Amino acid sequence: MPDPGNRPPPLLPHPAMNAQGPAARTEQEITRGTNRTAIADPDDEFIELVRVHADAVHVFLHRISGSAEVADTAGRDVFLEARATLRTHCAGNQSGPLPRPWLMTLALKRWHALASPSAVAGAVGQDAEGQLCAALAGLPEKIRTAVVLRHVVQLSYAEAAHVQGCPAGSVKAQVSRGLSELRRRLAAAADGPRDSLPAFPEPVRALPLLGAAVRTDFAAQALEQAGIPSACYDSYVREQAPAGGLFVAFGRGAVTGTALHTRRVTAEVFEATHRARTGRSAIRTSLSPAGLHTLLRTGTVRDLRVDLSGLDPHERAVLEAVRAIPNGQLRPVSWIARTARLPAGGASATVLGALARNPFPVLVPCHRATHDCGTPCDAAYPSHTGDILRAAEGMDLPRLDGLTRRGVRFVGSTATRTYCHPTCPRGEGRPEHQVFFSGAGQARGAGFAPCPGCTPVAAARQEA
Repeated sequence: MPDPGNRPPPLLPHPAMNAQGPAARTEQEITRGTNRTAIADPDDEFIELVRVHADAVHVFLHRISGSAEVADTAGRDVFLEARATLRTHCAGNQSGPLPRPWLMTLALKRWHALASPSAVAGAVGQDAEGQLCAALAGLPEKIRTAVVLRHVVQLSYAEAAHVQGCPAGSVKAQVSRGLSELRRRLAAAADGPRDSLPAFPEPVRALPLLGAAVRTDFAAQALEQAGIPSACYDSYVREQAPAGGLFVAFGRGAVTGTALHTRRVTAEVFEATHRARTGRSAIRTSLSPAGLHTLLRTGTVRDLRVDLSGLDPHERAVLEAVRAIPNGQLRPVSWIARTARLPAGGASATVLGALARNPFPVLVPCHRATHDCGTPCDAAYPSHTGDILRAAEGMDLPRLDGLTRRGVRFVGSTATRTYCHPTCPRGEGRPEHQVFFSGAGQARGAGFAPCPGCTPVAAARQEA
């Protein structure tokens, strides 16, 4: 049996859908399935089914057929059939099959109904991935299916056996034959030993890389064909921000969540986290909400609405205050607390907690917040991300770091007789006019008034 440690974790912590069990699951467990509880909304159950399994179904059909178009057509039909079956199970509160092997069984039957199993489209491309696809397409149909199920879709041997309707030992033999043939074909294509293929040195390690989705909008297309309106779920895109990839979920006219793409925060993790936080599924699409590209390019909020309704009033007030910080400027925690009109007791802790839990990183720019001493509050970001975002907004990081080390909190101008936060444009006048202060009291004692633009903390206190 394969090592369970090499298998990906379940994508969906949903009681009615165990996406992928351990590799040691038996045939009896697969056919018996999981116990269902009463489902309040069958459409919501179906949306989750599509969210978790759409890519796997599409990839499976694409790799056994060699055609993305066939995968589109057959995959949508698979989910139409799955929806009809799901409604029956939900209505009767019955036990259902495990979704991943069950869906692969439907997909394999659909592929057989569409074309001859031997009718595989030829692979295109001379790179290592193209050579691997060509070698895979040349395998006999049953062997190719077994290899794709085990090493591309990454089912267990028992699950793959259930899909193909044969003993697990037969699948093991088919996979072994398939891997040996792939090694032979790749070595022949490279006109040398397989070690000469640096990108794909070994099929066992290379095949999972073919599991990447080839149709960004396939899940949304499957839902549309099934008659599920987009208002029933959120959509999300992956855009490029200055600090890297950024997942942005949106629906009902507002952004509903964001997350930076990291090694730990993958698309699957973002989808599951969004579901747990909002109760709504996030389905990947390629169409960004209006105003997002402008915000990522300029850092200006403009008309892009962010849905803060699920937060408690204090957190919402903090994040609204942070959104009010202009592009390229910083504000201390005390300024944020005063702008958010937080109660005096524990205001700083409330601000820091809201920043650390910010469900809208980058769009709610907590990289523009600092501790009162001037050091950045970057709890919501991975290491160095805050510096990247600040530099992208044109902030002079060495200058700011130098001021912080010297204990400077405000910069005054002898020309205007006002004092500002260090990043305020009004305070960035000619060097000979600049005066530095460690606190508001020192600035007032020297006869300087608070800047009406960046409103230092002292100004907010005077107005309260």
